[in-house]
Amino acid sequence: MADCKFPPTLWGECVLTAVYLKDRTHTRTLQDKTPYEAYYGRKPDLSHLREIGCKAFILVQSETRPKIYSRSIECLLVGYSANSKAYRCWNKATNRIIVSRNVYFIEGKDAEPRPLRPDTIINEEHADNDSESTPDSPEPPIDHPTTPCDPDDATTDDGDATDVPTTPGTPPNPGDPPSPTPSPLPRRSDRLARARSGVEPETPMERVRWEVRESGERRAAHRAATRAEGASPSDGPSGDPFADALLSAAEDDPKTYRQATQCSDATAWDHGYDEEIASLKKHKVWTLLPRMSVPTGRKIVGSRPHFLRKRNEKGEVIRNKVRVVAKGYSQVEGVDYTDTYAPIARMESMRALLHISTSLDWEIHQLDIKTAFLHGDLEEEIYMEQPEGRQEQGKEDWVCKLNKTLYGLKQAGRGWMS
Repeated sequence: MADCKFPPTLWGECVLTAVYLKDRTHTRTLQDKTPYEAYYGRKPDLSHLREIGCKAFILVQSETRPKIYSRSIECLLVGYSANSKAYRCWNKATNRIIVSRNVYFIEGKDAEPRPLRPDTIINEEHADNDSESTPDSPEPPIDHPTTPCDPDDATTDDGDATDVPTTPGTPPNPGDPPSPTPSPLPRRSDRLARARSGVEPETPMERVRWEVRESGERRAAHRAATRAEGASPSDGPSGDPFADALLSAAEDDPKTYRQATQCSDATAWDHGYDEEIASLKKHKVWTLLPRMSVPTGRKIVGSRPHFLRKRNEKGEVIRNKVRVVAKGYSQVEGVDYTDTYAPIARMESMRALLHISTSLDWEIHQLDIKTAFLHGDLEEEIYMEQPEGRQEQGKEDWVCKLNKTLYGLKQAGRGWMS
């Protein structure tokens, strides 16, 4: 326990591990047989044994886990499962034992430093110890000429060259001409250096604004030359069309109906909301019913409008789009929906299709089905609140019985595909 740096609370796990290993060790009492072999009548399989206390990375199997998150949890191996071929690992962060079979180990032999090149010493002290322990070498040492390292190996993260120690080579001859001075190594971008120094913004929105301002500074000379030639400069705050487009795109869209009514373009939002309601009525997405007609025990799902500014390639707002969505997170499984699976195209399939089309010189056509989910019939009986700010006059307390798979429902994608 001391060597593995385990806390005293894991003494029980260590005892179970010791018993597990002792049952698979030969003993004189059983005539060179293991207790496991004497009890089960077969030799134990020892191929799964690992170094106790080594680092163990457990695979996280979650379909909802984003790709940018870590796919493993770093733990320490404390033992083996008695009921399956799994490992018992201790998570130091949560102080819990995790039992899993999908584990990758880094044992002591894998953690030793290894030279990247035969003539490169990573750890001089480690190399000296090795040379002292084996004084009689079967082969004489070979002198390697000292050569400059590759730019990628001799460049740090900050872009400065570093001296990598190498084994001594043949001394230069004084009569030889001096070797040419190597060209300066390429430096990495200044943005990485600023990120190392802590200037890099933390939030995504700040990062966008930071990139925009940096882009405007780089184009300052070009804008000055354009003004000198008599061209009309941009009317944006930064004087750069690209920067102004990104700044306008970084503007937050309203999150609620109240925020939309208080925006400077509230009239455009109101017009987009009316278009969405007219489209829903055209497709007969719901039927209004009195609230008292809802069966007892059935949950009424809420609804909300989603606001989004559609922009062109210049960043100019061309449409204020409003989409009415159902609050599907409040649905009850087994009552409001059963299956939610819907087949989708994998990225590998898209790459293969594009590769075949390019090789055979085919033309690729893309189409977009407008209000696609509204074409799917809903099999379950679901009741929803009327959209905020667009209740039917005289029937404000009535509810919507959904006939189509509205956006936001758990089964919306499956209903469209079926």
